[in-house]
Parts: sequence; C-alpha cells; structure tokens
Amino acid sequence: MSTREVTAIAKFATGSNDGSFSEAGFGSIGDIAIGKDGTVYVIDYRNNAVRKVFLK
Repeated sequence: MSTREVTAIAKFATGSNDGSFSEAGFGSIGDIAIGKDGTVYVIDYRNNAVRKVFLK
C-alpha cells in the first residue's frame, strides 16, 4: 500500500548567494539534473545560473 509520503532534503532561502543548505539562496528552482557521476545540478531561472550541489 502506498503512503504517498514526501520527504524534503533541503530548504533554500530566496536570493542568489552560495553556501551550505542553510545559507544558499535560489531565485527560482526550475529543474534538477543528476550527472553520470551522481553530481546534482540545479537550474536557477531567476538568477540565470546552474548550481552544483555538494552533498556531504
């Protein structure tokens, strides 16, 4: 039976600053891609940026 649960792994503030999950700011997350090596990339439309996420 499916529970339809959703788990958030991060919560980002509005802005354009780089930093840890608690410090990073995104304008508008448009898409997320995962590279062949497992690297996570996030498209930030409002800031015209591609961000690389480091999971530690």
